[in-house]
Amino acid sequence: MGDLTADRGHRADERFRVLEELGRGAVGVVYRAVEVATGREVALKVLLERPDPTRLARFEREGQVTAALDHPGVVRVHAAGALGGQPFLAYELVPGGETFADARGQLDRSTRLRLLRDAAAAVGHAHARGVVHRDLKPANVLVDRSSGGVPRVRVADFGMARLTSDTHERLTRTGVIVGTPHYMAPEQAAGEREVGAPADVWALGVMLYEALLDELPFDGESLQVLLARICAVDPRPPREVDPALAPDLEAIVLRALERDPASRYPDAAALADDLEAFLRGEAVGARRGSIRRWLRRRRGPLLASGAVALSVGAVTGAALATSSPTAPQAAPAAPTAPTIHVLAPDDGATMTEATVVFEVRVDDPDDRFVEVQVGGRAPLRVAAGRPFTTRVEVAQGANRVAVRARDAAGHEARVERALRVEVTPGWWASLDDHRRPALPLPSGLRFGEGTGEYVNERDGSLLVWVPPGHFTMGSPQPGEGPPHEVRLTRGLFMGKHEVTWGQYRRFCQETGRALPRPPSFAVTDEHPVVNVELEDCLAYCAWAGLRLPTEAEWEWAARGADGRLYPWGDHPPRPHDANIANRDRFEDTSPVGSFPAGASPWGCLDMAGNAFEWTADGFAPHPSTPQVDPVVPPEPGRLRVVKGGAFELPEPLARSTGRTEGWASECQGFRACRSP
Repeated sequence: MGDLTADRGHRADERFRVLEELGRGAVGVVYRAVEVATGREVALKVLLERPDPTRLARFEREGQVTAALDHPGVVRVHAAGALGGQPFLAYELVPGGETFADARGQLDRSTRLRLLRDAAAAVGHAHARGVVHRDLKPANVLVDRSSGGVPRVRVADFGMARLTSDTHERLTRTGVIVGTPHYMAPEQAAGEREVGAPADVWALGVMLYEALLDELPFDGESLQVLLARICAVDPRPPREVDPALAPDLEAIVLRALERDPASRYPDAAALADDLEAFLRGEAVGARRGSIRRWLRRRRGPLLASGAVALSVGAVTGAALATSSPTAPQAAPAAPTAPTIHVLAPDDGATMTEATVVFEVRVDDPDDRFVEVQVGGRAPLRVAAGRPFTTRVEVAQGANRVAVRARDAAGHEARVERALRVEVTPGWWASLDDHRRPALPLPSGLRFGEGTGEYVNERDGSLLVWVPPGHFTMGSPQPGEGPPHEVRLTRGLFMGKHEVTWGQYRRFCQETGRALPRPPSFAVTDEHPVVNVELEDCLAYCAWAGLRLPTEAEWEWAARGADGRLYPWGDHPPRPHDANIANRDRFEDTSPVGSFPAGASPWGCLDMAGNAFEWTADGFAPHPSTPQVDPVVPPEPGRLRVVKGGAFELPEPLARSTGRTEGWASECQGFRACRSP
C-alpha cells in the first residue's frame, strides 16, 4: 500500500477515510481517520514498510496487549489488520489530545500530580493483568481536555510491552536495551532481560520528579554517561532542589527511584495509592523506608566529603552529624499497619453486574499472613504481598465497599471503593462498543425492553443512542447544499419515534397547556402529534427533560456515516419503507413505528415521511467549509429548519438531506432528543 496520502477524504482500502497525518516516526505513521462502517474517528497507526519479523511481532503484540486492557486511562484499540499488505492498528482517537510533555508547561503542580496519579492507576491496571509497558515517558501519556476542560490522562503506545506470564518471549535479547534512555530503570539500562512492573514504577518516578521540579533526575553528556549514572548514582533529593516540597512527596519520589527493584513500589497501583493518600492529606507508605534507605546509601559519600550534617527533620526528629563518631543511630522501625492495595475494580467504576470481583493485595512487612474482609464477606486469611480475588454482592445504584485488614499484632487498615452498579439487560452485550453510551445512564433514563432502547422516564419516550461521528452533510440538490464535512464530537439519545398525541395530551393535562388544533383526519394516541407550533415543542421538551435536535444531529441520526439518501439506504421509497406521498396503506399519518423496514442506521423510525419534524436550527444555506458541532441560531424573520418530509408530500422532501422552513400544519410534528 505504501504511504497513505493525508488528502482529505482519501480512502484506505475502503475501511478508513484518511483526514490528516498526526505524526510519523522511522517505521510508522499515525493518521486521523474515519472508520467508514461506523463513522467513528480513529487514530490509524500504519507501518510504512514491510517490517522484519521481530518488528511485525512487536506490532502484533502491541495490538494484543492493548486490546486486553479495559481502563478509562488506557487508549483503547478498536481494530487491527492489514491495509494493502501493511499492518495497521486503529486506536481510539483522544479528543484534543496532546502529550504530557507538551501539556506540562501549561499545568500547575497540583494538576500535574493528579494526572500522574491517574497515569499510575492506569498502568497499575495493566500490571494487575500481567502487562509491563517498558517504555513509559511523557510522550506516551496523552492529556485529554474534552471533559469540560478538566484534563485527563490516557496511557498509550504499548509497542514495547510484554506479558509477565510469557516466559518464552524472544523479541528482546539479553543485553539489548529497551526503552527511552532518560526514563529507563537501572535494570533496563543494564540490558537485563527480565524487566517487571518496578521498571514502569521507575519511569513514573522520573516523570514525577520532572513534573515537580522541571528538571530530570539523571542526565549525561552522552548516552553511555547517562546510563552509567542511572545504574550507579542516586538522584539529587527533590527537597534540595525545592525546599518547599512536602517531605511526603519527596519520600514517594525517592521510593519510586530506588535502584533496587525490590525496594521500589511493587507496581504502579501501589504508587498511585500513595499519591492518592498524599492528595487526600493522609499518611503515605513511602516514608516508612525510602528515606531511611536513601540516607544509609548517602552517608558514606557525605562522611568522605568532610564535616557535613544532613538534617532529616520530621523523618527522624533529629539531625545526623557526620562529624561526630558517636552520633546516635536510627532506631529500628516500629511495627506498622498493613497497606491495602485494591487492584480492581477502580474507584468510581460503574459495574454492569451485581456481583463484583475484587482483586486485593495487602502488604505487611511484619507478618506473612493477614486477615482481610471485603465488604460483607467473612474475613479471609491471606498471604501478605500476594494478590487474591473475592466476589462481593452489591446493590443497584451507588455503593461504598470497605476493605479491612488486620495483622497478627492487631494493627488495622481500611480503604473504601466507590462503585456504581448499572445492571444491564441481556441485549447490552450484543451491541458493538460504539453503539453503547457511557454508563451510568443519565438521570431519568433507564434501559428499555427492546435492543438498543432507552426510556425517558418523564414522558415514556423510547430513545436510541446515536454516537459521535463524522459525515458529509447536505447534497448538490437545490436548497440542500453545498455538501460539507461535519464532525459531531458528542453522542446523543435520539427519539426512536416522533412524539405522539398520547404523550402530548399527558403533557397538556399536567401543565394546563391547550391541545393543538385537531387535524382533519382521524388519529389515535399512537399517531404523531401535529399542528404543533415551535413554542409548543420547546415547552414539551422542557417539561420532559428533552430538547430539539440540531439539523446536523438530525441528519446524522438519519443517514449515518455512509451518506445514504434515505434512512434505509439509497433506493427510492417502497410501500413498506415509509409513509410518503400516499403510496402506502395509510391515507394520512400512521401510528409511529409502523415501518420498521425504514429504520435509520441507529434505529430511528419514521425519519422519512409521516410528519415533518422541527429542529433547533434556523433556516440558512449550508456553508462550504467543514464544521464541528454546528448550531445555526434563527435569524429575525426566518423560520426553523424542518426535516423528513410528510405523508402527502413528494419524495424529495423525504430524503435525509431534504430541508425546508416549517410552520404549524397537519403535516408538522416533532421528534425530541437528549444529551448524555
